[in-house]
Amino acid sequence: MRRLFVIMLISVICSHLWGQIIWHLEGPDALTAKGQTLCFHSLKECEETKGITGCGLRTDGYSTWLSYSKSDIHSASAYFALESFPNEYGAFIALKGNGHSVSVGADEQGRLTVIDNSTKICTVAEVKLKTFTWYKIGVSVYKKEVLFYVNNKKLFSLKKRLNVDEMMLGCGYYKETPQEFSLSSINGVIDEVSINNSDNSLLDISKRPCLSIPASRFAEDFNRPVFHLLPAANWTNETHGLIKYKGLYHIFNQKNASAITLRQINWGHFISSDLLHWEEQIPAISPDKDYDHAGIWSGHAIIDDAGKPMIIYTCGGDTTGVGLASPMDDSLLIWNKYEGNPVIKAPAPGYSRTDMRDQYVFKDNGCWYMIIGYGVDGNNAHGLLPLYKSDDLKHWTYLHPLYEGNPSVDATGIFWEMPCFIKIGDKYVLSVNRTPNKGIPARTQYWTGKFINERFVPDTPIPKNLEVINRLLSPSLWHDDNGDLVSMAIIPDEISGIANNIMGWAHAYSLPRVWTLKDDVIKQNPIEALKQLRDVKTNYWTSNITEKPLMINKIEHQLETDITFHIGDAKQIGITLCHNPLGCESSTILFNIESDSLIIDQTKSSMRKGIPNRVRKDFYHVAGDTLHLRLFIDGSMVEGFINDGDAFSTRIFPLYENSTEMKLFADGSTACASAVVYKLNSAKVKMNF
Repeated sequence: MRRLFVIMLISVICSHLWGQIIWHLEGPDALTAKGQTLCFHSLKECEETKGITGCGLRTDGYSTWLSYSKSDIHSASAYFALESFPNEYGAFIALKGNGHSVSVGADEQGRLTVIDNSTKICTVAEVKLKTFTWYKIGVSVYKKEVLFYVNNKKLFSLKKRLNVDEMMLGCGYYKETPQEFSLSSINGVIDEVSINNSDNSLLDISKRPCLSIPASRFAEDFNRPVFHLLPAANWTNETHGLIKYKGLYHIFNQKNASAITLRQINWGHFISSDLLHWEEQIPAISPDKDYDHAGIWSGHAIIDDAGKPMIIYTCGGDTTGVGLASPMDDSLLIWNKYEGNPVIKAPAPGYSRTDMRDQYVFKDNGCWYMIIGYGVDGNNAHGLLPLYKSDDLKHWTYLHPLYEGNPSVDATGIFWEMPCFIKIGDKYVLSVNRTPNKGIPARTQYWTGKFINERFVPDTPIPKNLEVINRLLSPSLWHDDNGDLVSMAIIPDEISGIANNIMGWAHAYSLPRVWTLKDDVIKQNPIEALKQLRDVKTNYWTSNITEKPLMINKIEHQLETDITFHIGDAKQIGITLCHNPLGCESSTILFNIESDSLIIDQTKSSMRKGIPNRVRKDFYHVAGDTLHLRLFIDGSMVEGFINDGDAFSTRIFPLYENSTEMKLFADGSTACASAVVYKLNSAKVKMNF
């Protein structure tokens, strides 16, 4: 870990009893004045301009803050604007001396909070802060009292003697530090730091802060995707609520902008006109009520009977319930929670688990129905989907289970998440995520069948796997204007928390895919709009790939490849990708014709710390003499489409930027191959904040 840069002093103003020092944080370097230094701290290895914009210090919520050390500090203030509320408690200003500390900050619901001696919460002030709003926060220390100010108004005093010789801005001494990263730091902008401040000027707090993530933050991260959807930074989880309204697509996601961990979950929000170029908005809904204070968990979005969008979400409170939210206007940027929330407060009678989650709402024969992810405890633990019915989407009556699993027969695990229930043609498709249990990983599985007497009747009790190799999870679905069923889902990193923190982001979403149902099997293909990104095109062909592998890429990180193998007498065909010229990093996609298997071998995929190098294998039968593979590579994202319908995905995180070579190979003596390779342009997500 290293100190990365120092901030230049723009102005030093000496006044009043002790002398006032004001730093206007405008540069990419930092400030010293007359032997006094305000130090920038980062726990991350990154480029030297990371975190600083032209209008203040841009923190990231977990690894950056400022510190100042000098004896006899009497007061301090600064301007702060938050992008998101902290995971538990984030400090604006923290003071320390004679073995004690105090700090003023915000809790996970934006309530102004004072911490005494690092661990004890003294008060939660009645003032509730807002995100995307400027506040001037100040602290003054007297002989036996510490005073706290917001926008030059005294809000609280603490009876305490404190001889201050150290302070931090944007981080507190109260810490819960998994993997060395603080959960008491803030995610936002700090500006105009004043020490021993006597300034009485007012700030126009109606001004909207610039909270966009600086382009420099990930400028050199070649593993970060540029044409897949993902948030600007930090933690994300499932997508949900894909809809189209007034000509624009909207999709929501589980988002924690305050750290890279599963806490402080909001509903993030993206808007697109073509499912390819997205703009990230401020969160649609955030945990600010007693019934959802523990998180705004997954759910669904629909168009109601009046033609207006509605969000149905999981309220993470002391128990989990169901909440509703409606947009303020047709922009869908501001959402208001229903005053009657939660519309479902607890699981149905007779069930003991309290962690129901992930609603899916559908309409059949003029009635609204809702299913919720759930599971039954005990010796016969299994997944189950309780079914509710409503005439108005606000008053719900429990009916019975739509469907429940039998793990000893169907291998669907003991709890189901992120269900979808949608009609394709004359068949209903029910998909669920089984949760990990006893070493068996999460997986998206589905059945086809019928909806009869308000119950799902599957064609067969044994579900199918959505992907050949288990990686993609939690699809969100919407029928577009052409009638195509579009899906987007998460493709998790599956790397260590430390590795995620070093990167500064976690997880990304799949390409939009079109689902079709053929012989009761879901076929998936990427949307046609992806062809807009094609740039340089190169054709490759070889009459024999058994003697020498066919090189089809050397340096590009963003590619689309259209590969055709003529198998001949080969028993194995495949692709080596993300290969380093020195051979120290490499991954392999292998089709074993004899054993009917698809193997993704990543035992040498990365020399980074915290990256699991493993092999994944599953059944796949190659029919006929030809195999067609369309492969998309976008930094760490790899998505493959086999023979126009079967899909797989994985993630690869090489250490070296030149681990990019891609080669086609086969054994036997008669195999040949051809490929069309496109360099793809970026479709980076823009930020509307």
